[in-house]
Amino acid sequence: MRFVILCLSLVLYPALCLRPLVAAPSVDLRGEIISSGVPPFSDTWDRMLQRDISAVTRPGGPKRSREVKSKPMPVVPRFRGPTGEEVAPRLAPGSDVPFFPPGPLAPQTADTGFMTSNLLDEINTLGGYIPPDTMGAIGPNHFVVTINSSIAVYTRAGARLSHVSLDSFFTVIVDGTTYPRNSTTDPRILFDQRSNRWFASVLEFGQPSGSNNHIMLAVSRTSDPIGGTWDKYVIPVGIPRSGPDTFFTDFETLGVDDNGVYLGMRIFGKFSPDVAKIAATQKASLVAVSPSLGAVYQWSDITDMWSSPQPAHNQDPVPPSGAAWFVSSSSSTRANIHYRRLTWSGGVPTLSATSVVTTPGYAVPPNAPANGSSVPVNVTDDRLQMAVIRGNRLWTCRNVGLDSSGGGSSATRCGCEWFELDVSGVSPSLFQSGRVYDPASSNPRYYYFPSVMVNGQGHAVMGFSGSKSTEYIGAYACGRLSADAAGAMGAVMTIKAGEAPYQRTDGSGRNRWGDYSYTSLDPNDGMSIWTIQEYASNLASSIWSTWTTRLSSPAPTLDNPAAVGCQGQTGCVLSLTGTGFYDPGPGYANRLNVSLTGDGISNYQVTYDSSTSATATFDTAPDATSGPRNVTLTNPDGQLATVTGGFTILAPPVFTVQPSSLVRCIGQSATFCVTAGGSPPLSYQWSKNGDSIPGATSSCYTIPSCSLTDAGDYTCAVSNSCGTVSSSVASLGVGSCATIPEAKATSSADPVALIDKVVTAAFGDVFYVQEPALKSGIRAHRTGYAASIGAVLDLSGVVQTNADGEREIEAGVIVPDGTATIDPVALNNKWIGGGDWPSPGLGQGGILGGVGLNNIGLLIRTLGKFSFVDASTFTVDDGSGVNLKCVVPAGVTLNPAWQYVVVTGISSCYTVGTDLNRRLLVRDQADIIPIM
Repeated sequence: MRFVILCLSLVLYPALCLRPLVAAPSVDLRGEIISSGVPPFSDTWDRMLQRDISAVTRPGGPKRSREVKSKPMPVVPRFRGPTGEEVAPRLAPGSDVPFFPPGPLAPQTADTGFMTSNLLDEINTLGGYIPPDTMGAIGPNHFVVTINSSIAVYTRAGARLSHVSLDSFFTVIVDGTTYPRNSTTDPRILFDQRSNRWFASVLEFGQPSGSNNHIMLAVSRTSDPIGGTWDKYVIPVGIPRSGPDTFFTDFETLGVDDNGVYLGMRIFGKFSPDVAKIAATQKASLVAVSPSLGAVYQWSDITDMWSSPQPAHNQDPVPPSGAAWFVSSSSSTRANIHYRRLTWSGGVPTLSATSVVTTPGYAVPPNAPANGSSVPVNVTDDRLQMAVIRGNRLWTCRNVGLDSSGGGSSATRCGCEWFELDVSGVSPSLFQSGRVYDPASSNPRYYYFPSVMVNGQGHAVMGFSGSKSTEYIGAYACGRLSADAAGAMGAVMTIKAGEAPYQRTDGSGRNRWGDYSYTSLDPNDGMSIWTIQEYASNLASSIWSTWTTRLSSPAPTLDNPAAVGCQGQTGCVLSLTGTGFYDPGPGYANRLNVSLTGDGISNYQVTYDSSTSATATFDTAPDATSGPRNVTLTNPDGQLATVTGGFTILAPPVFTVQPSSLVRCIGQSATFCVTAGGSPPLSYQWSKNGDSIPGATSSCYTIPSCSLTDAGDYTCAVSNSCGTVSSSVASLGVGSCATIPEAKATSSADPVALIDKVVTAAFGDVFYVQEPALKSGIRAHRTGYAASIGAVLDLSGVVQTNADGEREIEAGVIVPDGTATIDPVALNNKWIGGGDWPSPGLGQGGILGGVGLNNIGLLIRTLGKFSFVDASTFTVDDGSGVNLKCVVPAGVTLNPAWQYVVVTGISSCYTVGTDLNRRLLVRDQADIIPIM
């Protein structure tokens, strides 16, 4: 079933009797405490919904109706003299300054908006009112709308999540009394990014309706308006009856800063002049873990601030002794801004006297024509509509009557005036102001009910309604950038065109619209601005609807940084320049971001320097793909700029082919080469024994004719912009080119070079090499070198005779050069060892009693009778008259039971006294083949 509207008695105010104004205080005043230490009435959204259901379904309960109620609007003289008489308006100094009409460009862009609360839906569910008092604010995940009948919660994309009546939402039970009494009016809501909470307020109508009415204040415990707890309080600002005089509190306003929550209001007496009132309470207890309402202070009988003072919602950090600001239009002239300054000391607030900021004059704002509306749209008056502080600048706005040049000499149209005040000091000063109006000489569009917001970039947006005789009432906005000329606004943009005629009059015959709108700053990014505005929709006859739109600052631009970094680099620095950069700082969900395409990038850190520069640092993985990467800078609002190939990852130099050691004969050429990868250009530098070689700057280095002095260790360093790497060491061995027999005959300590010699045996770091063609072998040694049997080697070194009397090469450089197979030479024992080579006392000495060619160092095979000596030694008797001693290495097992064996080994010798004796060095187990 449909909900029908709750019955609500209209409160109609008689003409007010006038009396002399109460003078404003000239010194700072402490307020009167009207409440203190009150616990909250804690509530949940589900209970609010249940109250709405119960109110409709319980027997005898109130019934909803399709009647549209109108919010009372007192009729009061606008300008009064000392004894209450009406006086003509006067223009303040500076009224002849030029005013810019809206410019040719709309600096912000409006995203696709969405319909929020509307009168038809209210009629059919919770009850409809005129005017709606359009109010809505953006939070981290929700957009919350309050109007004169309900509060609705939407996703940021515009899907309505839930909807409760305003009376149910603000229900507070105190000492058995249920508030609000006789319904609610003038709802306000804002999201405070500083505390991550929602703050909402509303006026009740009081008991009896239209008198002694209070304010309800609601504070969320989290940023989720429907998923968490709300703490609610009654702020007892109502004034009790005084004899026959009753008092009604109207048009409450709401502001928040780090120190407090602030309320402004207007008090109407049945037989008394209307006055303003201010109330304040500390914020800390409201947002504590165990919340409560601390002391509430009020300042009454303020006569020099027109309508309700507007407390500023301060989005800056405010120190404990910092100021809260209240602003209003002048109470005596159509010009100027009046202000008061509130400061806290020890938890006690002090309010200054009213002071004046001089601003240009204007005329009475005229009601607005609209297509299909025979009664002009009521624009109320010139009260300030809202106030917000960002960067020590207070922004506020109001309706004003203007002529076609934007001046106030006459009122041929209604426009919206905005102000930016510098509040960094004790006394504010007018930094700039401007007026948004239609300069058409005939049938201009009227603009009314403005709200203004500034973002962290200093860009401002003002939203408002607009209409003319040939247009339905629509929703509009305009904006300016921080660098625009003082007083200038960009072109007015239509955010939602009016769709149908609208006319709903109250008991006084006024076509009610408004009474205000709201524009809020996105707490996720500090730069997106959301405005909620009213427009005449075509849902049914004379239906107001609200439209919510997100307005974005100009997208950033990004110059090509043309920067480079290296694979495996920690802390790459990317300096970015462009326009429109912004970062809101800590505490915001969305921050300035920089990203690169591709793999292997991590640990981004972005530092905002200014609107035209930022610095990003990051790490690149050693295996990150080299080459160009696209750079994207993303502002907190999601708008981005990309430069294709703005950053290139370079590969540091790396060797794919290392230099090889060489052995060369004296007079031969030697060439060392490397192959290196990495991002070009690559540079090379060869060194010998750690010293750079002049002119050796290519990938290959050639020595045309080697000499002994060229022997040494060679390295190549390869460099590019990512660094330098050094190759492994390549050694060059140089000696006289020799065969093995020639090497054996070489004088000790003389360097020789042996080329393409085959390894026939290896015993630790001792090994034997052999020349297949000449059937000659020689022992070699190099500490730590493990040769492989069958390896072909080039080696250089010096010849010496070891303690066993065997000639050997003490190798310096050894270069593998393939593999080969060597078969053993079959000899009888008598011939193993042989005589001197080449002659006694020169070269390799022969074996005692040796005959034939000297074959020490040669791979030999023999056959004979086996005799076990010990675990490492046996003898072989082949019948030649020589019993051959054979030595086995560790790991070879001898069987004493063997009788005959075929044995292979290296022909070697050992010294007994001065005599050389033959022996055979067995290499491994396979060298011994038992026969029987």
